[in-house]
Amino acid sequence: MYSVWLGAALAFLLGDAVLFFALFWAASAHGGAAVGAILSAIALTRSLFLPFGGAVGDRFGARHVMIVCDAATHPRPVRPLTRPTPP
Repeated sequence: MYSVWLGAALAFLLGDAVLFFALFWAASAHGGAAVGAILSAIALTRSLFLPFGGAVGDRFGARHVMIVCDAATHPRPVRPLTRPTPP
């Protein structure tokens, strides 16, 4: 079971890295100011939410917080796979 979790976590991290690379690549077409604005926005949100995330993780447990955050970030894969998709 650990290998499944590890594979999912690595895929999630790789997807985040590709997203940031593509975001900066697209912003670079609009100049350095756009790249700086995006970099500042990412750094600002991380610095604001990181202390609260640590407190929430200490209060509810890191495992539960990770499951809830992953489910909120990617709601479609959490849905049961056996349920038919409406046309």
